Amino acid sequence: MRQDRPPQAATNKKLAIRFAIGLLIIALLILGYQWIRGVGDDLTGRFGGAKDTKGWIAAIEMRGDKGHQAVAFKPDGAKIVSPDFREGAEDQGIAWRPDGKFLFFSSDRTVATLDIYRWEPEANRVDRVSYGSRGKTNLAFGPPGYTQGNESALMTAGGFVLEFDSKDKSTRQLLPPAAGEPAVGGSEGGVGTQFDRLYERLGKSFREAKWTRDRRHIVATMVRESGEQVLVLQGMTPVKAADGSMRFPPPVAVAAGERIEFDVAADGKVVFTTQGFEFPDPQAIPPEFIVNGAAKAPYRHAISFFDPDDPSKGVRNLGISPDDGTCFGQPRISPDSSAVLFLAGMLLESGEFAPQGLVLAPVEDRGVEKARPVTRGDVREPDWSPDASLIAFVKRGPKGNRAIFTVRPDGEGEKEVSAGVGDYGSPKFSPMK
Repeated sequence: MRQDRPPQAATNKKLAIRFAIGLLIIALLILGYQWIRGVGDDLTGRFGGAKDTKGWIAAIEMRGDKGHQAVAFKPDGAKIVSPDFREGAEDQGIAWRPDGKFLFFSSDRTVATLDIYRWEPEANRVDRVSYGSRGKTNLAFGPPGYTQGNESALMTAGGFVLEFDSKDKSTRQLLPPAAGEPAVGGSEGGVGTQFDRLYERLGKSFREAKWTRDRRHIVATMVRESGEQVLVLQGMTPVKAADGSMRFPPPVAVAAGERIEFDVAADGKVVFTTQGFEFPDPQAIPPEFIVNGAAKAPYRHAISFFDPDDPSKGVRNLGISPDDGTCFGQPRISPDSSAVLFLAGMLLESGEFAPQGLVLAPVEDRGVEKARPVTRGDVREPDWSPDASLIAFVKRGPKGNRAIFTVRPDGEGEKEVSAGVGDYGSPKFSPMK
């Protein structure tokens, strides 16, 4: 004869089952939380983003008293303006993430400090992704071809070079190396102390910085008290010193001038323009440049290049100029690293650079001798499309505005992108292919 289970036993079993299920749910929640922490707190940035921005051109629209606003143009000419803009704010330094899914820029649209914002242009959503009291500018992802290029970017803040982690939105100081980083060669002073001393000799603050191939070096411009600029190369691979410790090599002052502008190629080479040559170290001028007791500059202006991975070849010149009648600026290296776009013009008595055209030359010794014009006029801020089929740039349009144009590298097919309306700067092709 079957005996029924006591009611209390059945109730206890149900409670035990519910308790076990509750523990399982809690465990799954904990595991989920740990997984989210592992991939960072920004799932949108990690897994979201635009699906197709091929051919898009991002830019900054200059709206006079109404401020500067991040915008983008689709291949069909349709214009998208970034949302949540505060009139009078200053968006600047727009940059695509290397996969082309997001745009980043600096802005004071929320608070008085320049912070970093991330814009997903297809969904047209802007998120603030950095905080702090120091203004953050000149965001630079990369280098080209680096497999983890989406994860972080270099930027300048408070005169230092920082690395911005786009996953967890954190920053850490890279230049000058902070306390706790491997010290520079030598035995005197604490960790980081000697770097401070070396960098104090080079300049007072950083203006711009970019990685070289595989993040082996950082190339940066520093500003001196006098306003002159110095091109600095810092190796980022620690090497074993004589005492067995791991140390970064000391920074190298590559060039100096009234203004230095540079770009880094996919193969690691660095092309830079010098306006108003200065000796990198006034205390150590080579004897061959001392004439009758005074320093004599080898040239007035130049466009030059060097390979940080092959320092034995030194700095080589594509072209030089003895006077202000010919000057160079804003180099942009082609995606295959073989050629460089640059502005050619003159330096006015006021010290302002007046571009007269956009020029293309091979990256080689005396490459300017093989240069050919791409377009003429007051051209600025050129940028390559990722397949090198088009070049975007800013030039005065028929209506006198600073318009965005595109042109083929052979100079054919020039057309205005910005529809004859508005003033723009910093055009950037999406890297999406």
